[in-house]
Amino acid sequence: MIAIPLNTSEHKYEVRSSNYLFTYYMATLSISTLILLILQEDMEQRGAYSPFRLLSCFTASIAIAFFFEAFPRKNTRVQQLARKEENLNDWQLANLFSRLSFHYFQHIVSIGATRPITGNDIANMTPDWVKTDVNYEHVAMYWEQDKTRCAAKGKQPSFLWTVMSAYKSQIAIIMTIRLLGYSLQYMSPILFGQLLKFIGDYSKAVKDGEEPPSMKVGFAITGAMLFSNIACQFALSNGLQIMTELGCQARAATVALIYRKALKLSPQARQSSSLGEITNHMAVDAEKWVDASTFFPMLITTP
Repeated sequence: MIAIPLNTSEHKYEVRSSNYLFTYYMATLSISTLILLILQEDMEQRGAYSPFRLLSCFTASIAIAFFFEAFPRKNTRVQQLARKEENLNDWQLANLFSRLSFHYFQHIVSIGATRPITGNDIANMTPDWVKTDVNYEHVAMYWEQDKTRCAAKGKQPSFLWTVMSAYKSQIAIIMTIRLLGYSLQYMSPILFGQLLKFIGDYSKAVKDGEEPPSMKVGFAITGAMLFSNIACQFALSNGLQIMTELGCQARAATVALIYRKALKLSPQARQSSSLGEITNHMAVDAEKWVDASTFFPMLITTP
């Protein structure tokens, strides 16, 4: 219960809830719930002295703490000051649960249901790493390193390899999340088959007058199906968001590199590249990064 005043105190000094506390509460709640299912039969045998009752109280308290830690807060005094003084956007103020569930984007959906969305409505929604200047400097640094390294070896630098090297950490996260999401997607049919088998065994045992299997097995399978489906949707939706952000980052960096290179072209170089070619690179070729980021994880998921 002390988590409630602690969370209240936390929001007096922090703009968002702690990711570590949220992860701890979620993991503890999941594990304690699983243990409760295992101890259910022990409670029936030992009665009031079973640890089931104590663990039930502990799980309930963790659930309350998890609710207050995951509850999206948008108008605390610290957040209002952060918006004015530090110009923090809605994504930076959102806690981990709000980011995973896209709750911080809900007010944009509500506005879109009543009137057309304008540029001012979404002006403060973009995380810093998606902005053009940040990605330009990041990719330009890798591009200069690749040009220097390839020049020493007498080779031509590859811009594809440069972009993949610049965003290798995000690519690894995308691959991991997509692989996890599709693995969980295959869990539902398997668990559903186990549930049908349990129902069949239970019905057969009752019909034959034998002792049926414990109901906690059926509840455990049902809970596992619910958890796997929720986790699958969280993984796939957040993986899609990261892929879209990666495509936008690569596109923004490519357009900025082409634009700044076009400003530095000499008169002789301008004769070899027409304005239409440069515009085509910026408008068409750079847009292919968005498509590539969507289909790139299929290298792992398709096989």
